[in-house]
Amino acid sequence: MAAPRPIEATIEWAGLFVTEGDDGDAGVPIDERRTSFKEWTKVLTTTQVVAAVGERFAFEMRFSGGLPDTPVFYKVLTHVQPRAQGDSDDGARSQTRVSRTKICMTGRACVYGLRFDTPEEAIPGTWVFEIQVDGKTVATQRFEVARNPDVEQLPRGLWRGGVVWQMTQAKGARGETVEGQLTYSNCTGNPRIWFAEKGKEEGRFPTAFQVRSLAGTHILSGFDMYLGDDPGWVESVAWTLVEIQPELLVARLSRSVNNRGMANDDPLKSMGSNAYAELRKISDACLHYDR
Repeated sequence: MAAPRPIEATIEWAGLFVTEGDDGDAGVPIDERRTSFKEWTKVLTTTQVVAAVGERFAFEMRFSGGLPDTPVFYKVLTHVQPRAQGDSDDGARSQTRVSRTKICMTGRACVYGLRFDTPEEAIPGTWVFEIQVDGKTVATQRFEVARNPDVEQLPRGLWRGGVVWQMTQAKGARGETVEGQLTYSNCTGNPRIWFAEKGKEEGRFPTAFQVRSLAGTHILSGFDMYLGDDPGWVESVAWTLVEIQPELLVARLSRSVNNRGMANDDPLKSMGSNAYAELRKISDACLHYDR
């Protein structure tokens, strides 16, 4: 009886995809998340990816060799070579991440993919995925991750101004109005928004924003949810920034929160807020606001 052939792997597809049922674990491959996605759909065959929050890219592979329809235990090494500003790699630090041991059956297609959930994850540069079986590389897949052109258009520096915040409750009931200070910062391509009610400590919106820009109008949108062991809540946030003058921005907020575990007639079942602010640039440096 002839000895089984050595295990080999063939990349059959690489590109962008969408999923249903992601649980939102930042920085975790789609097949290692606590709650597996229900299904995934190929969108575009490509190795060109945009460094944007929400971008999903993957590759599909098939193992051969060994005995038919037998398990293959493998790991994926992700090598990231960042591309610094100006397309120079000088001073940029490469990274290597190693997945946990995974399993795939010979002759069957298996997928490995990532989703950028935070701006820190979305690193422009060359991403190389190395598939190893028993420490031996059996296949590689390369992606080029380009800077997000929408993010590149965002106003830079530190901006601040007064803000009026209007709360709303279930069925459109008007809530309280508060005044305070709004701060917008962007020095690294990772926009941040801070709010301080009068007489209270300043806090930052924890949302990782998706960015869309066109002709001086910028939309920073985010979606957060907490489910846990309880029904929890779901929050949707959208900031619109409009460049009125070179050093003047108008900021508008639309925010909604749904508390899934509450009764439909509970006044806190659904709530939200709207805000308006005029921001002026106060510095080219972001100081501690870019953290």
